[in-house]
Amino acid sequence: MKILPKIEKFGENTILLRWKGEINTACNDEIIKINEWMNTMFHNKIIETVPSFLEIAIYVKPKVAIDVFMKQLQLLLKKEIKLEPIQKRFIYDIPVCYDEEFGLDMHEFSELSGFPIKKIIQLHTKPLYRVYFLGFLPGFPYLGGLADALFFPRKKEPRDLIQKGSVAIGGNQTGIYTIDSPGGWNILGRTPFYFFDATRANPSLLQAGDYVKFVSISKKHFQIIAAQIKEGTYILKRKIYND
Repeated sequence: MKILPKIEKFGENTILLRWKGEINTACNDEIIKINEWMNTMFHNKIIETVPSFLEIAIYVKPKVAIDVFMKQLQLLLKKEIKLEPIQKRFIYDIPVCYDEEFGLDMHEFSELSGFPIKKIIQLHTKPLYRVYFLGFLPGFPYLGGLADALFFPRKKEPRDLIQKGSVAIGGNQTGIYTIDSPGGWNILGRTPFYFFDATRANPSLLQAGDYVKFVSISKKHFQIIAAQIKEGTYILKRKIYND
């Protein structure tokens, strides 16, 4: 293990692993691997784990002696534990319509940033975004890799309702609203694809370590894809990520 996390108690039945350093893909890979290792090693003691940028929250089963478990975890993490490679990761091509009907904040974003809308779309669709973790909403991907020029603060007054599929920017991140929800991110467009389905064995399509590429589509193409999704004939483009 390259960097040892700080281990601390966080509530009655929660342990927090906290890393110092910069948020980057190498650190995120380490967190993903340790998260997988813990869930395999301590499946009989853990209810669930919730990883984020530089932390993992571990929710421990009530009957587990949390102080003893913390010491055990600390000793093991100091050793050269064998971390398995991250399982197969994918690059997903996500169709997004940036039409004004869906890009609720696009005009304001353009005025305040000084960029024409066409330039904003170019900047937003250029990077390959990394899924650092899921949170805020079920399956909501926090994506790293946003161009510096598009960094933009969250709205001072959040909306009461943002429709699922909305693609947004909040600070130095971009993300996708996976369900209808209140929210304060700046809405640039919408994808017709659904990324969270509670009826699936694995409800969230995207996983930490995956990558996303946004592809600009017209409103007509959006409607065609939406119809195909409803019919069950649409297949989201993806390929295996090779690092």
